[in-house]
Formats: sequence, structure tokens, C-alpha cells
Amino acid sequence: MSLITRSMVIPAAANQAQARARNAAAVSLRSSGRISVQARREWSSRAVCRQPGYYHELVYDDVQISASGEYMHQSPGGEWCLGHANCSHGCVRMTADGAAWWRHTAYRGDPVTITGTPRGRRLSVMRDHWWWRPGWRPGRRMYTWHVTFGDQPAVQDLAARARDLLRDVPGLDLIPGPWLHLTTQGVGFSDEVSAADLAAITAAARSRLAAVPPAAVTIGPARVLGEGIGCDAHPAAALTPVRKAVRAAISDVWGAARVPDEADWWPHVSLGYASADGPATPAETALAGFTAAAAITVTEVQLILLSRDAHLYQWETQATVRLGAPGR
Repeated sequence: MSLITRSMVIPAAANQAQARARNAAAVSLRSSGRISVQARREWSSRAVCRQPGYYHELVYDDVQISASGEYMHQSPGGEWCLGHANCSHGCVRMTADGAAWWRHTAYRGDPVTITGTPRGRRLSVMRDHWWWRPGWRPGRRMYTWHVTFGDQPAVQDLAARARDLLRDVPGLDLIPGPWLHLTTQGVGFSDEVSAADLAAITAAARSRLAAVPPAAVTIGPARVLGEGIGCDAHPAAALTPVRKAVRAAISDVWGAARVPDEADWWPHVSLGYASADGPATPAETALAGFTAAAAITVTEVQLILLSRDAHLYQWETQATVRLGAPGR
């Protein structure tokens, strides 16, 4: 399970010209990758980007995006370099308006993707996955659409091999086979969704997914994420029609304004979650050289009632809808 929320994608170009047009920033060219919001604050004198020559400077509208000292923040000293020069020490500089908007918009766990830099980013720390995300509390459950993998032996084998490699890594809650999933689209907490609305959303999803063909994707290889271990599902575009159909079904019943989550998403399958803040190196070492992936065809999506009380996402299946299957 991942909370699909708002996200920020930041292109880093050598001349930064495109960044200015997107109200983005002067971005360090040393690290591409997907990271997530850790914390936010109005100002800080501790926004230290840790690389040779790092600085200690008063900056405003800070959104922390890593445990190793990378932030998104208002550009100190003005905006003269945005779009013209790479004046960052490793953080993401933004316009004053842009930084203020993001600080007030971002939640912990929101994904941030840095693109266009010369080499991939290596995480130094994994953060505890089990903090209480907005709306969640002990005992509360959520209706959501997932792709599950009980009948996908290739995914089960990939996950089992990864669990063997990771079993001695401290601070990881590894996911048993029956609970492997690809988070697709939330609906709402069970105490806020009526039975009639749930039935109507399910019927609308069946109708819309009848026009969506099965999707061929590859799951893997496994890699360290900000809050655990997971596998990308690619090409992501292959699964986009599935999610669009489910979102449209919710809109059919509730209207577009009430469809949860952002339209952008990141299809992935988690293999384990960090149960506490800790170094990423043991997991990276355990997975070194493990390049296995699973080529599968997604033929159905499940509406589930999800809980997360035992450091594990577990569910009761409410409905299974096959792709490209009218009336089923």
C-alpha cells in the first residue's frame, strides 16, 4: 500500500531553461530518483545539503525530502539563477510563491521525482512506513481498488526470492505472498462510503473496465524505496487505462471533485516496509546483483476493504472485476 497523493516532478536540465518555465528550481545535477516528503517547516537554518562544500544557511518554506539533508525551499538570495544557472548545492530551489505553495500543500510521504541528472540516486536512510497517514487511525478501514497477485506465480516467486535475501535485514516488515498488491485507486474510508454508493461505483467500474484490455507489464527488479522495498511496474502507461477507468467510475457516482487521490500515480509492488527509521545500506547490500523481474499480464482488479493495524496491509475482497469482460 502506498498513499497516492499529490506529487512533484522536477526536471533538472544542464542549462535549467526548462525549469524556469515550470516554476521549478536550480537542481543539483548529482542525483535523479524518486524520494518523498519527510517534513515541512516555515523556515530553517538547518537545511544543509550534505555533499563536499555543503552549506549552513537560513532558508524559508522548507520541505525536507530526504533524511540526508536534501530539501525543497525558497531560493536564498533571490531568484536570479532559476532557469539560468545551477546554483544549488544539492537541494531544490524554488520561487517564493512556488515554495510557499508546496510547503502548504505537501504531506509527509508525498512522492517527489528528480529527473534528468547524470546518475541514479542512492538512498542513505529508509524512514518508518507506519506513521499514521491523514485519516487513518487504529481500527479504521478503507475501500480501495488494488491489483492483487494470488494467481500470479511469477510475482510470488520474485517476492519469495527477495524475502530470502532480505530476511536478515533489521527493521523490515516483509510482505507475505497473500498480501502482495499494487495500489491502484482509493475510494474512501468505510465509515464514509454508503453501501449504495459502493455498489454503484462497482457497477460503473465493471462497465468501464469492460472496454479496457488486459495489461502486459513487468514487475521488478526489487530496489530500496524511501519507506521500504519495492518493484516498479513498467511500462506504467500499460496500467494507466485501468486506473483511469476506475477513477471515471467513481466520478460517475460522486462527481469529479470527489474522486480521491491525484491523477498522476506510480504503479509499484511493495515487498517490505520499514518498521523504523534506519540505514538503507543493509537492504541495498542484500539486493546487490538481484535483477530478477516478473513479466505478467494483469487481467483483473479487486475492490477491497483494507486494514493496516498489524504492520501489514490486509483486506477482504469485496468484488473482482475482469478487464475486457462485459457483464462480469
